[in-house]
Amino acid sequence: KNSCDLGIVMEFKKAEETEEKNLEKVARSAIKQIEEKKYAQELLDRAVTRILQIGFAFSGKRVVIVHKFKN
Repeated sequence: KNSCDLGIVMEFKKAEETEEKNLEKVARSAIKQIEEKKYAQELLDRAVTRILQIGFAFSGKRVVIVHKFKN
């Protein structure tokens, strides 16, 4: 792989009824999980330096998406 390539890591979370009003918080917890569990490690091992982390939180038809670039 070319180290200039963009790697993308996504985490999807279904919000519980009690979390439904705060989907952004749930989506941010998806980003936190990506970082804590090192989901991007394989990309880093392949010398991919630009990584886009995307967290999705959904409840029924509602969805919130947050993202974070990691260089």
